[in-house]
Amino acid sequence: MEWVNALMSHFALHPFSLWGLLFGIAFAKSTFLISAVLPPASVMLVAVISVGKATIAPWEAGIAVMIGAWCGTIVNYHLGMMMGHLPWLARIMSRHADTVVRVRRRLQNSSVPILFTSRFIAVLRYIVPLVAGMLHLHPVKVYAVSLISAATWSALYVGGFSLVLPFFS
Repeated sequence: MEWVNALMSHFALHPFSLWGLLFGIAFAKSTFLISAVLPPASVMLVAVISVGKATIAPWEAGIAVMIGAWCGTIVNYHLGMMMGHLPWLARIMSRHADTVVRVRRRLQNSSVPILFTSRFIAVLRYIVPLVAGMLHLHPVKVYAVSLISAATWSALYVGGFSLVLPFFS
């Protein structure tokens, strides 16, 4: 437990590094290639928020998570737009070919609900923005829906955890 105390004192002295860590986790869990090698987002975010709960307010943690998640989605959208120019990315996506076909069909029929709800389902969190980029959906629509979705996801994660955490203290 010595390392937890050292980590907590580091974050107390440098709260911006905690904000950056929350941003990085949310960004990584929303980005196609990075997300697969990390533990689940809930485990990572709960660990960091519980360690830094005395350093930053829940709303600050929520904003960091929201911006990180939104930026990860935007990166995936633009990777999807470049999919034809990046053969290595197309090879990696071939593993998810059946999912891509289903998502493409659904995005063509009703893009806003699919873009919004994909944030809450782990694998779809990065596949749907990739396919949206492949379909060249309007960027303003993708950016706006992704921002609203990331804000909702962040509020549920950070807000829900902030409500439950006092019961375990």
